[in-house]
Amino acid sequence: MNNTELYTEFREECMDRVTVDREEFCKRIKNLKKGAIIEPDKGTYQLYSKLVSVSDREQEQEAPYVLEIDPAARVRFEGSFSEYEDLLKEINKNRIGHYDVKVYSKLQDGNADSDFFIMDVYYQMQ
Repeated sequence: MNNTELYTEFREECMDRVTVDREEFCKRIKNLKKGAIIEPDKGTYQLYSKLVSVSDREQEQEAPYVLEIDPAARVRFEGSFSEYEDLLKEINKNRIGHYDVKVYSKLQDGNADSDFFIMDVYYQMQ
């Protein structure tokens, strides 16, 4: 994991969340907007949509999902979905013995597909 930034903070507020499997993730990534948050979770992926403005929060009845990691490590990822899964496996391998470790990914390019996308991957420091 080259180009890792250590001791950063990740904090995002999102309104909507949907759980998808690997196949559905590969289909949906084409429609995700820049800034969408992805949380891998035991073979599935939580896709979070971001708040566009403060007025969006006022219109919603429910409280937003607050996603945060502090301190976090950040890795800039550029590649395919299978390479992304390899990165997640490497992060999981390095966290052996730590059970409550969070990983969030933030899409950095709105023109993504499963063959190539750019995202920042944030994971909890040991």
